[in-house]
Amino acid sequence: MKFSFDPALRLITVRVVLTESLGNWKFVFALDTGASRTCASEMTLRSIGIDTNLIPRSKTIHTASGTSTYGEASVIQLGALGRIWDNPTIAFSKLGSTHLDALLRLDFFRGRILSIDFVRGTVALVRPWRRLFQR
Repeated sequence: MKFSFDPALRLITVRVVLTESLGNWKFVFALDTGASRTCASEMTLRSIGIDTNLIPRSKTIHTASGTSTYGEASVIQLGALGRIWDNPTIAFSKLGSTHLDALLRLDFFRGRILSIDFVRGTVALVRPWRRLFQR
């Protein structure tokens, strides 16, 4: 299944549904294949009922702009690009002054084929076919 994006914009954004015990919430995540962990803003996680103040920020990340700490929170499901990811652990930190709810990163795409077509403005995520007969 293909999803549309505007190739003229600086970011590729996709619709995401987070499921937590209180229900389902819709967000806009940016695709970020340059980092390993899917990350949400603290405000995004608070809006679905996760109290980020109770979770220690015990992990450290080094970026081009310096070092920062982050915490990790689990949600029941994350759905995007036709994939349902059960029980993902999402990193959270301050995403700066951005309009984004979160960043969908490599941990979401692993084991799948991500196809981005900048000419047509489409993105697709598929699970590769397994070989029926292996030698």
